[in-house]
Amino acid sequence: MAFRKFEIVFSPASRKVYDQLKDRKLLRGINRTLDEIAGNPYQFPKLSGPLEGFRKAKTFSYRIVYRIVETKVQVFIFAIGPRADVYR
Repeated sequence: MAFRKFEIVFSPASRKVYDQLKDRKLLRGINRTLDEIAGNPYQFPKLSGPLEGFRKAKTFSYRIVYRIVETKVQVFIFAIGPRADVYR
């Protein structure tokens, strides 16, 4: 099944974290994962509990928490951060 590429839209908090990343290897990994999300956002697991409706993608020790906005063909990046902090 072929998907249209989804537009990536950052929350202000996730954009701030993304812009402050200094580790080039981590940044490359996050960019690669964001590209995978844009290509097929449905491939990553759904979250439950308070974050029901969101999905997560892993990159090294970081997680990307996002929601698919099908009506706008967008993926809203809610949070980017270390696993220990991102779900708070």
